[in-house]
Amino acid sequence: MPSYTRIAPVAPNPSLNSNVRRHEKRMHPFNELIHRSTAFSLSALEAASQRVSESLEASAATPLVKALQMIQLQKAISAVGLFSIFDAVLQRELHCKDGFPEAMKVLAALGVSALKDRFYDLQLAINVLKHGKGRSYHELVQKAASLPFRGNGVNPY
Repeated sequence: MPSYTRIAPVAPNPSLNSNVRRHEKRMHPFNELIHRSTAFSLSALEAASQRVSESLEASAATPLVKALQMIQLQKAISAVGLFSIFDAVLQRELHCKDGFPEAMKVLAALGVSALKDRFYDLQLAINVLKHGKGRSYHELVQKAASLPFRGNGVNPY
């Protein structure tokens, strides 16, 4: 199973208003479900990638190369889809039109600036997956050395 960083839960802050605390509690079921779903999907994609890579050692057939490309595309589709679902959950739970700015406010109110910054970097990465080279891409390039995630070194743009 692939390894990934699990974010430690933030202790409730009694000085926050009840609205922020209420949203903090409601996000746990989604967090757990997404954690399990993502681990399952990534594990299946990694197993498929391993099988195709082993086959590529014996033959560089076009269908095998296309299979690896498909696996990479599926990872991108999953990431973009996950973020889209998360945005819908944020909008519903935070009763707002655009969930990401509101989530950033909640994270700031909780005093978890490192998590807020990481969340913003992930937003930028998703924008790059969706739109390609643009503002988000250039912003990520500027801080590439400090990112907790990195591509495979191949620039698709």
